[in-house]
Amino acid sequence: MTKQRILCLILACVLLLGAILVPVLSGLRPESDRSVSDYFYIQIYGSDDQVVSKYKVNLDGRISGKTREITALTLSLDAGDQCETEYRIDGSDAFVKLTHPVEGYLLRQFTLGADGVFSAQ
Repeated sequence: MTKQRILCLILACVLLLGAILVPVLSGLRPESDRSVSDYFYIQIYGSDDQVVSKYKVNLDGRISGKTREITALTLSLDAGDQCETEYRIDGSDAFVKLTHPVEGYLLRQFTLGADGVFSAQ
């Protein structure tokens, strides 16, 4: 009978240890990579407050654990006049500059948040 009690006690300790360690160890597992994407429209207005150029900005990014980065950016003319376009990706930020031949330039910053959501400033 004492062997059964010892065996039961050992099994109970193993179960208790498992119940404690599983949540702790699962919190240490790295999060899986996930891809995110979004798009925005940016517009340049003329002196008469009419849209003279409208561009679509497509953004792709990757979230992995505690890191995030914008991996691709594409610009396409949606309406109006063609502009000179420039962009730069810097980690979780991207900067887009549109230069209209008459109306000047527009600069926008896009940020990929830790939650996987893009925002524009």
